[in-house]
Order: sequence, then C-alpha cells, then structure tokens
Amino acid sequence: MTIDVTFDGRAASVTFGRRGSLNALDLDTVSGLADAFDGLARRNDIDVVVLAAGEPGFCSGGDLGFVAEHLDDLDSAVDRFLDRSDALVTALLTMPQVTISAVDGVAAGAGMSLAAAADLCVCSDRSTFVPAYARLGVPPDLGGSVTLPRRLGSGRATNLLLLRSRLDAPTALGWGLVDEVMPTDGFSEHLSASVSRILGLGSQELRATKRMVGENARGRTLDAALADERRQLKAAMSTPSYVRKIGEFIAGAH
Repeated sequence: MTIDVTFDGRAASVTFGRRGSLNALDLDTVSGLADAFDGLARRNDIDVVVLAAGEPGFCSGGDLGFVAEHLDDLDSAVDRFLDRSDALVTALLTMPQVTISAVDGVAAGAGMSLAAAADLCVCSDRSTFVPAYARLGVPPDLGGSVTLPRRLGSGRATNLLLLRSRLDAPTALGWGLVDEVMPTDGFSEHLSASVSRILGLGSQELRATKRMVGENARGRTLDAALADERRQLKAAMSTPSYVRKIGEFIAGAH
C-alpha cells in the first residue's frame, strides 16, 4: 500500500495505490488516507486537494480479502474499518479546501462512493462506475448514502444502486455523478488546467464558496448518516447470504 502526498503551490495531490488489487480499500489504506486528508485540512496554505489513484484504474472498492480473513470476528473487524473510513469521508466532506477526485479507469463500490465524496469529480473518457453493492447484498458505505443522492437525486441514486451494473463516463456525466469527462490522452494535463482555473480565485473566496454551498445542501447530519450506514452495512454483512457471496467471490478470483 502506498499513499503519496505531493504539492504544487496552493494545490496538493493525494495518490493511493495497492498493487495487484486494483487499489482496493483495506484498513491500512482508508486509515492512511484519513490521516492524509486530516493533515491537509489543517493547512492554511493549501486550497485545492486532488484525490487520485495509481494505475490501473481508480479503485475496485472495499477489500473483500480483508472481509474473508475476518469472518470469525467480522463485527469487530467491520467496526475497525468503518471507524477509519468514516474518518476519511468526514475529512473529505468537511475540510475547508476544495477537493477533486480524479478517476481514470474503474471506480467500483466503495471506490465509487469515495470518488463521489469529493466536491468535484472528474474522470477520463475510458472510466466506468460500478455500484457493486447490490451484487454483494449490502447497502452503500463510505458516505455513499449521502453523496450519491446529493449528486444524482434520490431516484437516480436508488436506480444506480439497485438496478445498474455500471455507468460509462458519458452516462455518469449526464446523470451528474461526475462533473467533467476528460480525454484519456493527456488526462493529467487537463486535470492540472482545471486546478489552475479553480486557483484563479483567492483562498478566502474558495473556502467561502465551499462552506456556503455545503451548509445549504445539508439536511440530515453527516454523523447520523454515517451511523445509519454502519448499522445497515453490519446487519447485511452478518447474514449467511453475505458470507456465501464472499466465499463465491473469493473462489471466483482464483
């Protein structure tokens, strides 16, 4: 697992990666990301933070290998994971800087929810978004129950989570899941240009814009939403059907 934080003037980039897993989110990864974003949130000299992932893809979702390894103590293992993933989502949604998720490839399950938690989500034209939750019989995590309805509206969010197997980049743009689709060739350059345009505003103006938009958009508190996610996710993961599906998934991966 790697998490690299780099700086370019008033912008920071957080790039995570896990070789051989399509950057699946395990406990160490969500914990490291939470720490990185919490640290950046405290910096007054940084106004834009980009979340990206190492190739290939963006993120395949939660690490089901972690789940399979902890079937005997699943309840406490899920709590440990959600404690840190909740901290990550809270940092992303509440930090004063403008956040951008940069998706180049597949964003599935928790990876899709993570991308949606940023203020702005951009993707390459080869990207796909895969809900994945219904396949495993669980509700969304990583703030997806908050951020997906906020982006899509409740009807389309429900449609995406229950009925759709995937969205390609143009459809994701049309639905509002992403804010801009960029060419795969030169994706980094297009992303940098967007960051530069945002930084055309001063620090005070950027932070005030984010704060006012966020405060006006919020209904149910984030703490309440995350607590509800935790209850429903753990209830779903305690069922025999979930354990069976995990076994089938692991067997199919070998």
